[in-house]
Amino acid sequence: MMRLGRRATPLVALSLLASAATAYAECAWVLWAITDTESADLKRDHPDVYGSVPAEFYDSRAACETAAQTQREKAYSTDVQMWDAANAGALNDAKSPFVHRPERAPMGHVVRMYEKSTGKAVDWTAHAWRCFPDTVDPRGPKGK
Repeated sequence: MMRLGRRATPLVALSLLASAATAYAECAWVLWAITDTESADLKRDHPDVYGSVPAEFYDSRAACETAAQTQREKAYSTDVQMWDAANAGALNDAKSPFVHRPERAPMGHVVRMYEKSTGKAVDWTAHAWRCFPDTVDPRGPKGK
């Protein structure tokens, strides 16, 4: 049962943003790069890596969605190549007690980390690319 919960968590995190981009009239669109992890330590130690940042701006939703899909595919392929090499020991990571496996997700991909000895899932990092109208900030309202 724990495994199902761990598997669902990053998918829920990525899917929550799906409802925000609804039909809007003519406006500019922003492609956001979104990275999340369940590790509070990683979020604390690397605040510049985890969160949502505007990546590119587009005149239409269609152009933004095309760019988002291109970015998703490119990033997934890059992570698959990198982690396949690391898991095989090609990146001086052969002594690591963990194996990393990228998996596709609705708006990007998730890299899951497993213990080599037990196969137990121990962490995940989710990467997503989403388009929002320029009037929407997926980070939420800013406080004063």
